[in-house]
Amino acid sequence: MSVPDYYLTCKDPVVFEQKITGSRFSGYLFPVTSVNQAEFQLNQLRKKFYDATHHCYAWRIRNEQTGNIDSRFNDDGEPSGTAGKPILQVLEGDHLENVMVVVVRYFGGTKLGTGGLVKAYSSTTKSTVEKAEVIQHFLYRNGITVISYDFVSSFLNLCHRFQVLPGNPVYGDQIDYPLAVLPSKAEPFLFALTELSNGKVTIVWNDSIEPQNPTGDIHG
Repeated sequence: MSVPDYYLTCKDPVVFEQKITGSRFSGYLFPVTSVNQAEFQLNQLRKKFYDATHHCYAWRIRNEQTGNIDSRFNDDGEPSGTAGKPILQVLEGDHLENVMVVVVRYFGGTKLGTGGLVKAYSSTTKSTVEKAEVIQHFLYRNGITVISYDFVSSFLNLCHRFQVLPGNPVYGDQIDYPLAVLPSKAEPFLFALTELSNGKVTIVWNDSIEPQNPTGDIHG
């Protein structure tokens, strides 16, 4: 399975609130990177809004080691499939990762029915996400290479060409250079590096894929 160069997430927490047929629906979005973080934020909301009728939620969290997505949702007493799953479907539809949305509902006295609940939780989640700043988290394959001093200029030019991030070099008889390479450019960069050095330079990969600083505002 190919590894993407980036995933989409949200930069900061946001809140959205609306009233539907007397009930108040408040959407809370949190950037999270672990299940523990998600559970902490959920428990904080449960304590703060202890008198709310429901605390329905969903999250999608990337496992940095495997690249798999852990997704979870909960209806918290609403009819099955009317709350947590619609929240999750919005996150999936927008391809968001490392994000949790909790919708806190205060019942207003009028039942909405299953269709009305799905619409209410979906629309609250969509409006919450629309308030968020969606960003790209770039993923990099990490490795190290050893080059001679007379090859530095050619090597750095090649890094620039393939958008490779060279780390802090370690100087000795030769130079040890840590590298961070986008997955889609790893093999082309290695091929170009090997060809340019006449087979004298290669890369030792450490087989980890790590996120770097986010860049790029998708929507605000």
